[in-house]
Amino acid sequence: MICKQNPHLIIEKMRIASELEAKFEEQEWLRRYSYDPDWSNDVKFAKFDNGSGDFVVVLVASRWSCVIGFDHESPVSPHAQDPYGYWPGLFNGLPEIMKEYVFDKSIDVEDGVTFAHWWLDGSWSRGPVVFPGGESDGSEWLVDMIEFDANYFIQFAESYWGRKLSEDNKSWFLEKYHSLPHNAM
Repeated sequence: MICKQNPHLIIEKMRIASELEAKFEEQEWLRRYSYDPDWSNDVKFAKFDNGSGDFVVVLVASRWSCVIGFDHESPVSPHAQDPYGYWPGLFNGLPEIMKEYVFDKSIDVEDGVTFAHWWLDGSWSRGPVVFPGGESDGSEWLVDMIEFDANYFIQFAESYWGRKLSEDNKSWFLEKYHSLPHNAM
């Protein structure tokens, strides 16, 4: 599954998810969402990390964006290949302007990437990956963690944290979420 939403909307959703988690979880390492508006030059950084080895990184610049993800149980994981390596075609076509950011040591793609999507000139693309055996790269469920709607996120947060969000936190989140430009494309 390839991303569908505007990357600027995706990163804003991740920003408010990160802010909401910070309201009720003091320990940063336990939070699932993180956001850094000044990660590098004009690039914003956001990450979903479930703490079990699966993650999605979103990089958004003014003229391009990139999403990379890793499903640690995916048969296309570099760890499942012999010899170790990325699935064929995964990064083929990745624009040069994005490579220095995607392969930045702080993202640690060496540990594993199972899917990569990039936004340039108003649409999403990916490398010419083929899954002859119907393999899953994890994007089917991981993209949902960054392209969520308000109710999905509230259900996820309450399930993950094992408690209901306070009415104040729920109202705060819904107000922020519904003020985002959802029709941006």
